[in-house]
Amino acid sequence: MSTFLQDYLDRLHQAGNTEQLFETLGFAAATLGAPLFAYLALPTSVGAKPRLITNYPPAWRARYFARRYENSDPIVHRFQREPNPFYWSADDVGDDPFEKVFYREADDFGISYGYTVPMRFWHGRYAAVTFASDMRSAVARENIRRSSMGLESIATTFHLQVCATFETVYRIGNTSLTPREVQCLSWARSKTYAEIAEILNISARTVAAHIENAKRKLGVAKLHDAILIMTTAGKN
Repeated sequence: MSTFLQDYLDRLHQAGNTEQLFETLGFAAATLGAPLFAYLALPTSVGAKPRLITNYPPAWRARYFARRYENSDPIVHRFQREPNPFYWSADDVGDDPFEKVFYREADDFGISYGYTVPMRFWHGRYAAVTFASDMRSAVARENIRRSSMGLESIATTFHLQVCATFETVYRIGNTSLTPREVQCLSWARSKTYAEIAEILNISARTVAAHIENAKRKLGVAKLHDAILIMTTAGKN
């Protein structure tokens, strides 16, 4: 494991509040050459506020929420539709009048190019991490493109830590999974136990124990079935 990744994970696992999470994501984004970042989790209940962790300019944030852009933001709409990460740019805006205005305003605050990583497997909630820059910064744009795989890993682990910090349990019907059980199941979709252990900075034996506990709680014998139940529950 690289020194940077180990340092990031150490910081992340020690982050227990919004300020510490902000500092951790800022450290990772800066190290990988992304000057701006934004974690946005949309609420599932009417009237609830979205969770936002970002270093976007305060003036842009104030305008964004004053005009309720979270309900019409084209990037938010896109990450609700698309499961895969995507690039976006103020230079690639279509004919929609609102999008032109939105991107022009964001560009005024230096936010005009980015890479967004969607997340949608926690309580059915839509969330995403965006790494962004000014279009005029060719170096920043290149850094974001060159570091896309690393940024995806940062986004996923960060989202899991936010969930573990602010969500005490994950409920599926009458069953409650711990945040760590959900973390291990989520990573098990594409990683081995050894790889998960490295990502979470725990032993492979501990990963196996968390997954076995989750399978027992869910009443299944196969890992695939446990992942399927969790993923299906997250879409309902």
